[in-house]
Amino acid sequence: MRKRLSGVTLLIAAVAVLSIVAAGTGGVFKSSGRSATPLPSSACGPVFYKGPGKAQYLIASDLPLQGAGRAQQIAQGKAIQYAQGKAIQYVLDKQYHFKVGKYRIGYQACDDSTAQAAAWDAAKCTSNGRAYAANTSLLGVLGTFNSGCAKLIIPLANRAPGGPLGMLSVANTGVGLTHTAPWTAPGEPGVYYPTGKRNYVRVAASDDYQGPAAVDLLLSKAFKLAQGKKFAPIKDVYILHDNQTFGKGVAEAFKLRAEQEGIKV
Repeated sequence: MRKRLSGVTLLIAAVAVLSIVAAGTGGVFKSSGRSATPLPSSACGPVFYKGPGKAQYLIASDLPLQGAGRAQQIAQGKAIQYAQGKAIQYVLDKQYHFKVGKYRIGYQACDDSTAQAAAWDAAKCTSNGRAYAANTSLLGVLGTFNSGCAKLIIPLANRAPGGPLGMLSVANTGVGLTHTAPWTAPGEPGVYYPTGKRNYVRVAASDDYQGPAAVDLLLSKAFKLAQGKKFAPIKDVYILHDNQTFGKGVAEAFKLRAEQEGIKV
């Protein structure tokens, strides 16, 4: 099952992160005379800001912006990254006019991947997380795309010196980031929130919903009708996964629901 993110989802997420900033970070704002300190150029692009003067605070996105693989995966990934960046820029510019209250807000797009890894990279995610936590100009992060990267950044953001730094993901599906399941690791999700305060939310269905949904589809009347005369009751299945956080999580959830429905795995 592939992750598919619509433009509407990305736009909602962009509105959400800015709304959270507007509603919940009053205590973070300091003197109106300050200018934002940009995040490191080694991982992040330039500050996007088209308002008067200079941005005083920032929001950032954290995505894998490099990678090799099948053309379809590359195209889909770039489309998501482009759409998310454009959604944030649109909301920041057209709806909020680069301001939250009287404060001027800019945006930076950050990369959690490396060309060598051709995907998200643990060292890069950790480095980004430390940079986010240390930057007092940063109000929130829209990300990550991969749950494995989120596991590294969330606890760092949670321990930010100025208080837990908010994160919102449109793509993370790893169950243990927010709650438990029979296959989640010991200590999840509490291990990601060392202060005891939650600083992370997501707008994507977690694996323990996606896996069962796939089983329900196989057993649905619509699936039977689509198969027509070729349909035969499903009595057993063989599950393959890539042993990554997303694939393994969906596979475990699928297996649990399939066995509950009497299907041999």
